[in-house]
Amino acid sequence: MILMLRTIKNLFPFFIQKPVVFTIGFLLLSFFSEGVVHAQWYKKLTSVQSRLARVTAAPALQTQLSRTVDRTVHQQRCTQATHIRAPLASSVLKMREADWVLRFFSMQGTAFVLEETYQGKKYLWGITATHYLYQQPAVQLPGTHKFFRVPFVIQSSAGRGDVSLFPLPAQLAGKVTALKLAALSPQPGDELHSVGFFNKKLQLDEHRIVQTISPDHLITSLRVDPEISREGACGGPVLNEQQEVVGLHVGSSVRQQIGYAVPLEHIRYALQAYHDASVNPQPLIYDGVTLGTIGINEYIKSVTFYNQDQKESFSLFHKTVDYTHLEMLAEEMHPDKIVFSIEQNPLSSTSPDQEYYIYTLIYDLQTGQITRTPRQPHDL
Repeated sequence: MILMLRTIKNLFPFFIQKPVVFTIGFLLLSFFSEGVVHAQWYKKLTSVQSRLARVTAAPALQTQLSRTVDRTVHQQRCTQATHIRAPLASSVLKMREADWVLRFFSMQGTAFVLEETYQGKKYLWGITATHYLYQQPAVQLPGTHKFFRVPFVIQSSAGRGDVSLFPLPAQLAGKVTALKLAALSPQPGDELHSVGFFNKKLQLDEHRIVQTISPDHLITSLRVDPEISREGACGGPVLNEQQEVVGLHVGSSVRQQIGYAVPLEHIRYALQAYHDASVNPQPLIYDGVTLGTIGINEYIKSVTFYNQDQKESFSLFHKTVDYTHLEMLAEEMHPDKIVFSIEQNPLSSTSPDQEYYIYTLIYDLQTGQITRTPRQPHDL
Protein backbone atom coordinates (compact mmCIF):
# COMPACT_ATOMS: atom_id res chain seq x y z
CA MET A 1 0.00 0.00 0.00
CA ILE A 2 2.86 2.45 0.85
CA LEU A 3 4.56 1.65 -2.44
CA MET A 4 1.31 2.37 -4.23
CA LEU A 5 0.93 5.80 -2.57
CA ARG A 6 4.47 6.76 -3.42
CA THR A 7 3.87 5.79 -7.03
CA ILE A 8 0.72 7.93 -7.14
CA LYS A 9 2.62 10.93 -5.67
CA ASN A 10 5.40 10.69 -8.25
CA LEU A 11 3.02 10.30 -11.18
CA PHE A 12 0.48 12.90 -10.05
CA PRO A 13 2.03 15.85 -12.11
CA PHE A 14 2.04 13.71 -15.22
CA PHE A 15 -1.63 12.76 -14.78
CA ILE A 16 -2.61 16.43 -14.30
CA GLN A 17 -1.00 17.39 -17.64
CA LYS A 18 -2.64 14.52 -19.55
CA PRO A 19 -6.30 14.08 -18.48
CA VAL A 20 -6.92 11.08 -20.74
CA VAL A 21 -3.92 9.27 -19.37
CA PHE A 22 -5.05 10.33 -15.85
CA THR A 23 -8.48 8.83 -16.40
CA ILE A 24 -7.08 5.58 -17.71
CA GLY A 25 -4.50 5.48 -14.95
CA PHE A 26 -7.13 6.17 -12.32
CA LEU A 27 -9.28 3.32 -13.61
CA LEU A 28 -6.33 0.95 -13.65
CA LEU A 29 -5.30 2.12 -10.17
CA SER A 30 -8.85 1.58 -8.86
CA PHE A 31 -8.95 -1.85 -10.34
CA PHE A 32 -5.56 -2.68 -8.91
CA SER A 33 -6.42 -1.21 -5.53
CA GLU A 34 -9.73 -3.11 -5.42
CA GLY A 35 -7.90 -6.28 -6.34
CA VAL A 36 -5.43 -5.79 -3.49
CA VAL A 37 -8.20 -5.08 -0.97
CA HIS A 38 -10.27 -8.02 -2.20
CA ALA A 39 -7.20 -10.22 -2.09
CA GLN A 40 -6.58 -9.28 1.55
CA TRP A 41 -10.22 -9.80 2.50
CA TYR A 42 -10.26 -13.06 0.60
CA LYS A 43 -7.26 -14.21 2.62
CA LYS A 44 -8.99 -13.22 5.86
CA LEU A 45 -12.25 -14.79 4.72
CA THR A 46 -10.44 -17.95 3.73
CA SER A 47 -8.74 -18.05 7.12
CA VAL A 48 -12.04 -17.54 8.96
CA GLN A 49 -13.77 -20.11 6.80
CA SER A 50 -10.95 -22.54 7.44
CA ARG A 51 -11.30 -22.04 11.21
CA LEU A 52 -15.07 -22.36 10.96
CA ALA A 53 -14.65 -25.51 8.87
CA ARG A 54 -12.38 -26.94 11.53
CA VAL A 55 -14.88 -26.08 14.27
CA THR A 56 -17.76 -27.43 12.19
CA ALA A 57 -15.82 -30.52 11.28
CA ALA A 58 -14.85 -31.22 14.90
CA PRO A 59 -18.13 -32.94 15.87
CA ALA A 60 -18.19 -34.84 12.60
CA LEU A 61 -14.57 -35.83 13.13
CA GLN A 62 -15.37 -36.78 16.70
CA THR A 63 -18.34 -38.83 15.53
CA GLN A 64 -16.22 -40.50 12.88
CA LEU A 65 -13.50 -41.14 15.46
CA SER A 66 -16.10 -42.53 17.87
CA ARG A 67 -17.42 -44.82 15.17
CA THR A 68 -13.88 -45.91 14.39
CA VAL A 69 -13.25 -46.64 18.07
CA ASP A 70 -16.57 -48.47 18.36
CA ARG A 71 -15.75 -50.46 15.25
CA THR A 72 -12.31 -51.28 16.65
CA VAL A 73 -13.79 -52.34 19.99
CA HIS A 74 -16.41 -54.41 18.17
CA GLN A 75 -13.70 -56.05 16.08
CA GLN A 76 -11.71 -56.75 19.23
CA ARG A 77 -14.79 -58.25 20.85
CA CYS A 78 -15.48 -60.32 17.76
CA THR A 79 -11.87 -61.48 17.78
CA GLN A 80 -12.17 -62.33 21.46
CA ALA A 81 -15.50 -64.06 20.85
CA THR A 82 -13.95 -66.07 18.04
CA HIS A 83 -11.02 -66.92 20.28
CA ILE A 84 -13.39 -68.11 23.01
CA ARG A 85 -15.74 -69.85 20.62
CA ALA A 86 -13.00 -71.78 18.82
CA PRO A 87 -12.07 -74.15 21.69
CA LEU A 88 -15.72 -74.36 22.78
CA ALA A 89 -17.08 -75.28 19.37
CA SER A 90 -16.19 -78.94 19.84
CA SER A 91 -17.60 -78.93 23.38
CA VAL A 92 -21.13 -77.97 22.35
CA LEU A 93 -23.56 -80.28 20.54
CA LYS A 94 -26.86 -79.76 18.74
CA MET A 95 -29.82 -81.93 19.78
CA ARG A 96 -33.20 -82.88 18.37
CA GLU A 97 -35.58 -85.83 18.11
CA ALA A 98 -34.30 -88.89 16.23
CA ASP A 99 -37.67 -89.79 14.75
CA TRP A 100 -38.74 -87.59 11.81
CA VAL A 101 -42.38 -87.32 12.95
CA LEU A 102 -41.39 -86.32 16.47
CA ARG A 103 -38.76 -83.98 15.07
CA PHE A 104 -41.39 -82.17 13.04
CA PHE A 105 -43.23 -81.13 16.20
CA SER A 106 -40.21 -80.35 18.36
CA MET A 107 -37.47 -77.75 18.55
CA GLN A 108 -33.73 -78.20 18.40
CA GLY A 109 -31.67 -77.73 21.54
CA THR A 110 -28.13 -77.51 22.84
CA ALA A 111 -26.02 -79.96 24.84
CA PHE A 112 -22.45 -79.84 26.06
CA VAL A 113 -19.70 -82.38 26.75
CA LEU A 114 -18.58 -82.86 30.34
CA GLU A 115 -15.83 -85.02 31.81
CA GLU A 116 -16.34 -86.47 35.28
CA THR A 117 -14.13 -88.64 37.47
CA TYR A 118 -15.98 -90.90 39.89
CA GLN A 119 -14.12 -93.34 42.14
CA GLY A 120 -11.07 -93.15 39.92
CA LYS A 121 -12.96 -93.81 36.68
CA LYS A 122 -13.54 -91.19 33.97
CA TYR A 123 -16.96 -90.64 32.44
CA LEU A 124 -17.74 -88.59 29.34
CA TRP A 125 -21.22 -87.11 29.52
CA GLY A 126 -23.56 -85.18 27.30
CA ILE A 127 -25.70 -82.75 29.32
CA THR A 128 -28.79 -80.87 28.18
CA ALA A 129 -32.04 -79.33 29.49
CA THR A 130 -34.91 -81.64 30.43
CA HIS A 131 -37.70 -79.24 29.49
CA TYR A 132 -37.32 -80.01 25.77
CA LEU A 133 -39.19 -83.26 26.63
CA TYR A 134 -37.33 -85.35 24.05
CA GLN A 135 -38.97 -88.71 23.45
CA GLN A 136 -36.17 -90.03 21.23
CA PRO A 137 -33.20 -87.71 21.84
CA ALA A 138 -30.56 -87.50 19.14
CA VAL A 139 -27.26 -85.63 18.97
CA GLN A 140 -25.49 -84.26 15.91
CA LEU A 141 -22.11 -85.60 14.92
CA PRO A 142 -19.73 -82.58 14.94
CA GLY A 143 -18.79 -81.36 11.47
CA THR A 144 -21.62 -83.30 9.80
CA HIS A 145 -25.38 -83.15 9.35
CA LYS A 146 -25.83 -86.63 10.81
CA PHE A 147 -27.83 -87.18 13.99
CA PHE A 148 -27.85 -90.39 16.00
CA ARG A 149 -29.98 -91.42 18.92
CA VAL A 150 -28.71 -91.27 22.51
CA PRO A 151 -30.33 -92.54 25.75
CA PHE A 152 -31.00 -90.28 28.72
CA VAL A 153 -29.87 -92.22 31.79
CA ILE A 154 -31.03 -89.40 34.11
CA GLN A 155 -33.83 -86.93 33.43
CA SER A 156 -34.11 -84.44 36.24
CA SER A 157 -37.29 -82.47 36.85
CA ALA A 158 -38.09 -79.84 34.21
CA GLY A 159 -39.58 -77.67 36.92
CA ARG A 160 -36.60 -77.73 39.24
CA GLY A 161 -33.28 -79.35 38.27
CA ASP A 162 -33.87 -79.32 34.49
CA VAL A 163 -30.73 -81.43 33.85
CA SER A 164 -30.60 -84.54 31.64
CA LEU A 165 -27.57 -86.80 31.22
CA PHE A 166 -26.59 -89.15 28.40
CA PRO A 167 -23.36 -91.14 27.94
CA LEU A 168 -21.47 -90.10 24.83
CA PRO A 169 -21.38 -92.73 22.09
CA ALA A 170 -18.25 -94.12 20.50
CA GLN A 171 -18.84 -92.07 17.33
CA LEU A 172 -17.81 -88.94 19.23
CA ALA A 173 -14.46 -90.28 20.42
CA GLY A 174 -11.72 -87.82 19.47
CA LYS A 175 -14.22 -85.40 17.92
CA VAL A 176 -15.29 -83.51 21.04
CA THR A 177 -13.55 -81.54 23.76
CA ALA A 178 -14.75 -82.14 27.30
CA LEU A 179 -15.47 -79.37 29.77
CA LYS A 180 -15.12 -79.72 33.54
CA LEU A 181 -17.25 -78.62 36.47
CA ALA A 182 -15.97 -75.68 38.49
CA ALA A 183 -14.90 -76.39 42.06
CA LEU A 184 -16.75 -73.32 43.38
CA SER A 185 -20.03 -71.67 42.49
CA PRO A 186 -19.96 -68.11 41.11
CA GLN A 187 -20.73 -65.13 43.32
CA PRO A 188 -22.90 -62.05 42.65
CA GLY A 189 -20.98 -59.66 40.41
CA ASP A 190 -18.95 -62.36 38.68
CA GLU A 191 -18.81 -62.21 34.88
CA LEU A 192 -19.80 -65.36 33.02
CA HIS A 193 -20.45 -66.39 29.41
CA SER A 194 -22.48 -69.09 27.71
CA VAL A 195 -22.62 -70.91 24.37
CA GLY A 196 -25.62 -72.32 22.55
CA PHE A 197 -27.30 -72.91 19.20
CA PHE A 198 -29.84 -70.28 18.16
CA ASN A 199 -30.50 -67.98 15.22
CA LYS A 200 -29.26 -70.80 12.95
CA LYS A 201 -25.71 -70.98 14.34
CA LEU A 202 -23.55 -71.40 17.41
CA GLN A 203 -23.70 -68.21 19.45
CA LEU A 204 -21.62 -66.83 22.29
CA ASP A 205 -23.29 -64.74 25.01
CA GLU A 206 -20.66 -62.66 26.79
CA HIS A 207 -20.68 -60.42 29.86
CA ARG A 208 -23.33 -62.28 31.85
CA ILE A 209 -23.06 -60.63 35.25
CA VAL A 210 -24.32 -62.75 38.15
CA GLN A 211 -27.25 -61.04 39.87
CA THR A 212 -28.91 -63.65 42.08
CA ILE A 213 -28.05 -67.14 43.26
CA SER A 214 -30.78 -69.35 44.72
CA PRO A 215 -31.06 -73.11 45.35
CA ASP A 216 -32.85 -73.56 42.02
CA HIS A 217 -31.67 -70.76 39.74
CA LEU A 218 -28.62 -68.77 38.78
CA ILE A 219 -29.81 -65.41 37.41
CA THR A 220 -27.50 -63.24 35.31
CA SER A 221 -27.75 -60.21 33.10
CA LEU A 222 -28.19 -61.13 29.43
CA ARG A 223 -28.47 -59.01 26.29
CA VAL A 224 -31.61 -60.38 24.67
CA ASP A 225 -32.49 -58.98 21.24
CA PRO A 226 -36.31 -59.09 20.88
CA GLU A 227 -35.89 -59.38 17.11
CA ILE A 228 -33.83 -62.57 17.31
CA SER A 229 -35.29 -65.91 18.35
CA ARG A 230 -33.22 -67.68 20.98
CA GLU A 231 -35.01 -70.99 20.45
CA GLY A 232 -32.50 -73.79 20.94
CA ALA A 233 -30.10 -71.99 23.30
CA CYS A 234 -31.29 -73.89 26.38
CA GLY A 235 -29.01 -76.71 27.48
CA GLY A 236 -25.81 -74.80 26.71
CA PRO A 237 -23.04 -74.42 29.29
CA VAL A 238 -22.62 -71.32 31.44
CA LEU A 239 -18.90 -70.83 32.07
CA ASN A 240 -16.56 -68.80 34.23
CA GLU A 241 -13.36 -67.13 33.06
CA GLN A 242 -11.47 -70.42 33.41
CA GLN A 243 -13.90 -72.10 30.97
CA GLU A 244 -15.32 -74.23 33.79
CA VAL A 245 -19.00 -75.11 33.90
CA VAL A 246 -20.91 -73.25 36.63
CA GLY A 247 -24.43 -73.76 35.26
CA LEU A 248 -26.73 -74.81 32.44
CA HIS A 249 -28.71 -72.19 30.50
CA VAL A 250 -32.48 -72.76 30.68
CA GLY A 251 -34.17 -69.52 29.65
CA SER A 252 -34.17 -65.73 29.32
CA SER A 253 -36.39 -62.65 29.67
CA VAL A 254 -36.58 -59.98 26.97
CA ARG A 255 -38.34 -57.52 29.28
CA GLN A 256 -35.88 -57.86 32.17
CA GLN A 257 -32.81 -58.56 30.01
CA ILE A 258 -31.78 -61.46 32.22
CA GLY A 259 -30.91 -65.12 31.76
CA TYR A 260 -31.68 -68.18 33.88
CA ALA A 261 -29.39 -71.11 34.51
CA VAL A 262 -29.50 -74.30 36.56
CA PRO A 263 -26.84 -73.96 39.28
CA LEU A 264 -23.71 -76.04 39.49
CA GLU A 265 -25.07 -78.02 42.46
CA HIS A 266 -27.96 -79.44 40.42
CA ILE A 267 -25.58 -80.77 37.78
CA ARG A 268 -23.55 -82.45 40.52
CA TYR A 269 -26.73 -83.84 42.05
CA ALA A 270 -27.81 -85.37 38.73
CA LEU A 271 -24.39 -87.05 38.36
CA GLN A 272 -24.56 -88.39 41.92
CA ALA A 273 -28.07 -89.72 41.31
CA TYR A 274 -26.71 -91.80 38.42
CA HIS A 275 -23.89 -93.31 40.46
CA ASP A 276 -25.76 -93.76 43.74
CA ALA A 277 -29.54 -94.09 43.85
CA SER A 278 -29.49 -93.55 47.61
CA VAL A 279 -28.75 -89.84 47.11
CA ASN A 280 -31.75 -89.45 44.83
CA PRO A 281 -34.67 -88.80 47.22
CA GLN A 282 -34.71 -85.50 49.09
CA PRO A 283 -36.83 -84.93 52.22
CA LEU A 284 -39.98 -82.80 52.09
CA ILE A 285 -40.17 -80.97 55.40
CA TYR A 286 -42.89 -78.61 56.64
CA ASP A 287 -42.07 -76.77 59.86
CA GLY A 288 -39.86 -79.61 61.05
CA VAL A 289 -42.29 -82.39 60.07
CA THR A 290 -41.08 -84.78 57.34
CA LEU A 291 -43.92 -85.32 54.86
CA GLY A 292 -42.03 -87.73 52.61
CA THR A 293 -39.36 -87.56 49.93
CA ILE A 294 -39.14 -86.17 46.42
CA GLY A 295 -37.12 -87.71 43.60
CA ILE A 296 -34.78 -86.01 41.16
CA ASN A 297 -37.42 -86.45 38.43
CA GLU A 298 -40.21 -84.90 40.53
CA TYR A 299 -41.17 -81.39 41.56
CA ILE A 300 -44.01 -79.61 43.33
CA LYS A 301 -46.14 -78.15 40.57
CA SER A 302 -48.65 -76.34 42.77
CA VAL A 303 -49.76 -76.00 46.37
CA THR A 304 -53.18 -75.31 47.94
CA PHE A 305 -53.69 -73.98 51.45
CA TYR A 306 -56.98 -74.51 53.33
CA ASN A 307 -58.01 -72.48 56.37
CA GLN A 308 -61.59 -73.13 57.47
CA ASP A 309 -63.65 -71.97 54.50
CA GLN A 310 -60.77 -70.19 52.77
CA LYS A 311 -58.70 -71.68 49.98
CA GLU A 312 -55.64 -70.33 48.19
CA SER A 313 -53.77 -72.06 45.35
CA PHE A 314 -50.75 -71.05 43.30
CA SER A 315 -48.25 -72.56 40.91
CA LEU A 316 -44.63 -73.16 41.91
CA PHE A 317 -43.20 -73.71 38.44
CA HIS A 318 -41.31 -70.39 38.39
CA LYS A 319 -40.78 -70.13 42.13
CA THR A 320 -37.76 -71.07 44.19
CA VAL A 321 -38.75 -73.67 46.74
CA ASP A 322 -36.72 -74.87 49.71
CA TYR A 323 -38.03 -78.41 50.12
CA THR A 324 -36.72 -78.58 53.69
CA HIS A 325 -38.67 -75.45 54.70
CA LEU A 326 -42.01 -75.72 52.93
CA GLU A 327 -43.63 -73.57 55.63
CA MET A 328 -42.04 -70.56 53.91
CA LEU A 329 -44.64 -70.97 51.15
CA ALA A 330 -47.45 -70.20 53.61
CA GLU A 331 -46.06 -66.75 54.45
CA GLU A 332 -48.71 -65.05 56.65
CA MET A 333 -51.24 -67.86 56.36
CA HIS A 334 -52.00 -70.36 59.14
CA PRO A 335 -53.46 -73.29 57.19
CA ASP A 336 -55.38 -76.22 58.62
CA LYS A 337 -54.59 -78.41 55.62
CA ILE A 338 -52.10 -78.29 52.75
CA VAL A 339 -52.28 -80.15 49.43
CA PHE A 340 -49.13 -80.43 47.33
CA SER A 341 -49.54 -81.39 43.66
CA ILE A 342 -46.38 -83.24 42.59
CA GLU A 343 -45.47 -84.01 38.98
CA GLN A 344 -43.22 -86.91 37.99
CA ASN A 345 -41.50 -87.47 34.65
CA PRO A 346 -39.68 -90.63 33.44
CA LEU A 347 -36.30 -90.97 35.12
CA SER A 348 -34.66 -92.03 31.85
CA SER A 349 -35.48 -92.25 28.15
CA THR A 350 -34.84 -96.00 28.25
CA SER A 351 -37.48 -96.63 30.91
CA PRO A 352 -40.36 -98.83 29.65
CA ASP A 353 -42.77 -96.45 31.38
CA GLN A 354 -42.66 -93.14 29.52
CA GLU A 355 -45.80 -91.70 31.10
CA TYR A 356 -45.84 -88.45 33.05
CA TYR A 357 -47.62 -88.76 36.37
CA ILE A 358 -49.10 -86.49 38.98
CA TYR A 359 -49.99 -87.28 42.57
CA THR A 360 -50.97 -85.29 45.66
CA LEU A 361 -49.46 -85.13 49.11
CA ILE A 362 -51.97 -84.02 51.76
CA TYR A 363 -50.93 -82.76 55.17
CA ASP A 364 -53.63 -82.21 57.78
CA LEU A 365 -52.09 -79.95 60.41
CA GLN A 366 -54.94 -80.48 62.89
CA THR A 367 -54.59 -84.27 63.02
CA GLY A 368 -51.00 -84.60 61.81
CA GLN A 369 -52.15 -87.10 59.18
CA ILE A 370 -50.08 -87.33 55.97
CA THR A 371 -51.69 -88.90 52.89
CA ARG A 372 -50.16 -89.62 49.52
CA THR A 373 -52.65 -90.41 46.76
CA PRO A 374 -51.86 -92.93 43.99
CA ARG A 375 -50.21 -91.37 40.97
CA GLN A 376 -52.34 -90.69 37.91
CA PRO A 377 -51.15 -90.27 34.30
CA HIS A 378 -50.70 -86.62 33.53
CA ASP A 379 -51.25 -85.26 30.04
CA LEU A 380 -48.69 -82.53 29.39
